[in-house]
Amino acid sequence: MKIIELEKIDSTNNYAKEYLKNNILEEELIIFTNFQESGRGNGTNSWHSEKSKNLLFSIIAKPLITPEEYFKINMSVTLSIYKYLKIKNIDVKIKWSNDIYFENKKLCGILIENIIIGNLLTYTIIGIGLNVNETKFPKKLPNPISMMEIKKCEYNLKEELYFLSKIIINNLKNDSIITIQELKKEFISVLYQFGKFYKYKTQGSIFWGKIIDVEDLGNLVIETQTSEIKTFAYKEVEFI
Repeated sequence: MKIIELEKIDSTNNYAKEYLKNNILEEELIIFTNFQESGRGNGTNSWHSEKSKNLLFSIIAKPLITPEEYFKINMSVTLSIYKYLKIKNIDVKIKWSNDIYFENKKLCGILIENIIIGNLLTYTIIGIGLNVNETKFPKKLPNPISMMEIKKCEYNLKEELYFLSKIIINNLKNDSIITIQELKKEFISVLYQFGKFYKYKTQGSIFWGKIIDVEDLGNLVIETQTSEIKTFAYKEVEFI
């Protein structure tokens, strides 16, 4: 894998998309920066990070799957980060669909953007913001936490970047040859709030429900207290 290191950039995912317009991808590429001026999350969300404190990077890869299997990328990446943190003795959960939570606090956010040409899922761009060494977050952020806050030690960002990227890339290749059902079973086993009743919000109304499944295309399946089964796409339901 090749690494491009940038001191400052608006967004590593934006840089990745521009890179693909002018270059042929011969191997997996990692774009790493010390600071993002306009870090992006899913939808209209932004991503905050203090300069040179956290892992801010994107991976460009060629997935070996069909467009209909795109949620395999999401599951593979989130499970890779889960396993990486497990090695670091940090016990986390995957919050649907693409956040990593330590207890009830957000440790990592992921933005995956797929490029489809014709009927082929040609490239995937995986943007990752992992809180590593930051300990003073803006008050406007609701629930951030970092690896340093959890383990009380400082990490070498370059070493962690290489280690984590290698896990993600290897798993993307290995997970491409297993079934969605096999991967989903592992994904659900570490899913945040799975199988117990919690409050959720949809279209302005609040209800109690429990997560019982995730569909092959990534939609979340929740059973209400009245045994009604509801299915939600991304942004259609809010965790409370």
